[in-house]
Amino acid sequence: MRRKCRIWWPKQALSRDTSSFYVLFGWFVSSSPESVDVVVAFASPEASLPGDHSQLLGDLQSTRASMPLSLQDETTFCALGLISADSNDNLPHPTVPTNDEQASFNSRYNNYQNGEDTFEEKRSGHSCNCDVTDWVLKYSLSLGDCKWIMLVYDSQDDFRCDTYLMPKLHHIHWNGEVLSNCDVQVILYEVPRFGVYHLLPSFLSCSEQVLTSSRKPNWLHELYHKKPLIDLGMTIHAINCAAAAKLVFHRNVSSKRYLKILRPAAFLLASCSAFLYILLQLFHGILDCVSHWRFSAMLSKVFCATRRSISIRCSQFLYWPIYLGDVNFRSRSCVEYAEKAALQRHSIWTNMIVDMLLGNAIGLALLINGEAVRHWVFVVVNNLTNYLLRSGCVWLMGVPAGFKLNTELATVLGMICLNTIQIWSTLWFFLGFLFEHILQGLVMLGMVFGITTAAAFIKDLIELAALHVSALQRILSFIYSWQIQSIAFLWRLFRGQKWNPLRQRLDNYDYTVEQHIVGSLLFTSLLLLLPTTSVFYIFFSLVSASISVLFILIEFIMAVVHATPYLKVLLWIVSPRRFPSGIWFKVISSRNHHLSRLNDSGHISKNSKSSGRSSNVRDADGSFSVLVSQLHSNCSTFRDIVMPHYRHAFAGVSPSFFASAARGLLIGRRFPTTLGVSFSAELPWYSISAKEYWRLCYNSIVYHGEGAQHSCC
Repeated sequence: MRRKCRIWWPKQALSRDTSSFYVLFGWFVSSSPESVDVVVAFASPEASLPGDHSQLLGDLQSTRASMPLSLQDETTFCALGLISADSNDNLPHPTVPTNDEQASFNSRYNNYQNGEDTFEEKRSGHSCNCDVTDWVLKYSLSLGDCKWIMLVYDSQDDFRCDTYLMPKLHHIHWNGEVLSNCDVQVILYEVPRFGVYHLLPSFLSCSEQVLTSSRKPNWLHELYHKKPLIDLGMTIHAINCAAAAKLVFHRNVSSKRYLKILRPAAFLLASCSAFLYILLQLFHGILDCVSHWRFSAMLSKVFCATRRSISIRCSQFLYWPIYLGDVNFRSRSCVEYAEKAALQRHSIWTNMIVDMLLGNAIGLALLINGEAVRHWVFVVVNNLTNYLLRSGCVWLMGVPAGFKLNTELATVLGMICLNTIQIWSTLWFFLGFLFEHILQGLVMLGMVFGITTAAAFIKDLIELAALHVSALQRILSFIYSWQIQSIAFLWRLFRGQKWNPLRQRLDNYDYTVEQHIVGSLLFTSLLLLLPTTSVFYIFFSLVSASISVLFILIEFIMAVVHATPYLKVLLWIVSPRRFPSGIWFKVISSRNHHLSRLNDSGHISKNSKSSGRSSNVRDADGSFSVLVSQLHSNCSTFRDIVMPHYRHAFAGVSPSFFASAARGLLIGRRFPTTLGVSFSAELPWYSISAKEYWRLCYNSIVYHGEGAQHSCC
């Protein structure tokens, strides 16, 4: 089978200068025995490299050690080969080695690996007559991967890329063989850089979308599960590490001027963080002291949503230097890993800032319009109490919607409800002077802890204000469910059946005549009283369900504020290329080259004219195709960025939430007041000295700043 070679060439390495040799560094990635991917990370002039072989070997080993482990397990960073001008005077054509020459080279290669040969003889002794220096050859062979590539700049070639000369394969040493007529694809790519863009070989959202839909045909599911013919995952992974490899190899260091600006800023920010840390520790200590009081435990239960929101915000503040302090270079060597790690680190404080900005905006609006808010709240509460609850109870005590109810039972239930509403309204009337303080506390919570904490406080206040409605609904639901269960039991009595709780089934049972008589009297009374109980239960259940829907709406807003990736959205607007969703190739040139047979001297004569036919056509005397393409990356959409976060936040919400809640109301269950969304994890509280916390904040900022400067070089 004909060999295939894909050369991934960085655009930054394109050159107009063909006067000097360049040494290529990168990775050989073998996707199959018949094909190889040559990923060129960078090209260095031969004169700029150190002449000492041990020094070069140490630089390459340190570069290899800084690469991700997943890349080290599959391939090795090494010297790939050379590139020079295409001149017959200084670069001879490759020759096909004889059997004796091939056996001699393999023997020398094995001896060198075993330490029996120093390989000090000149490279000109090899069958291809390449003029390669000894130390490059030694390193390439010491890796155990016997590959070496020779590229040329053909100044006579009619193809150029923006006046730059394109590299062209002259020959390649492939496991002891010298090949020059393999199918070649030169792929130009832009070196991924942190903060600019990176590559992603596949887009998982497409397959997930197909898998979640049950109306797609089976062949489409099989298509997404089918393994691709060419696995470019490791190749794209190596391309994402090209910038870091060049950075480590050339020993670039951070700018001293940058550090002079960074350290004072880190000192100031660490001091402010330490001051807030001291305040939080004092506040937490006071709460621990009063937590044993019965009144404090009651307040903790009443304002449970507010307490949880404050605890999440405080834990996020305490742990931010720990999230920021991960500056391991191995995680930054791959641009894809560095981007994901940076987004994960910075998403916490960006969410905190957006949350607090929204809280300050709402707080300022409440302070400016405090009197209008107070008037609106009293009007709403008065209308709900007088025109909804009281009028509704009076209406139910009469003939609601033409239904004839039991007058005595309706009067008793109506008076109980009216008295409860009156007592609770009177209590809140005397506590009306606290409204100004409650409004100020709401504003303070919104400005200090963010809009989510203010929303949680509003939810707790509404639940406390509607406590009488919840209590009446629970009492009526208990009476209603008890009646339903009693009627069902008496109905089974008439049918001669009894419920077996151990086996969870209905068994036949013989009841006595007295039991049938008593059951008939009870069944008739409960069945006739059921409409009266039902209308009161339905009325207060609808009111309680409306309040629960308001709680669910507040929880939904809090979940959206917590789950929205504000940093990703902002970066997506500024630079969409930082969020790739797959790759595609733009074909620039496709040509066929024909090879004549070997002459007597063993050299291969070359015809560089293009045949003008498709690259898939091969002549009987031998031909190889040359395809030049450019690598591009697709960009993710707004939905692709935010939907994974929303899907994770609402993963615990059942699709049949409202349907199951409506069915629960029919059998006397309470409408749920929460969706079950997952907020940020509440981390455990930790306590260290203020000096240690300041040092932790300072080191995190400095190390992260140095790492960011190091990644941008």
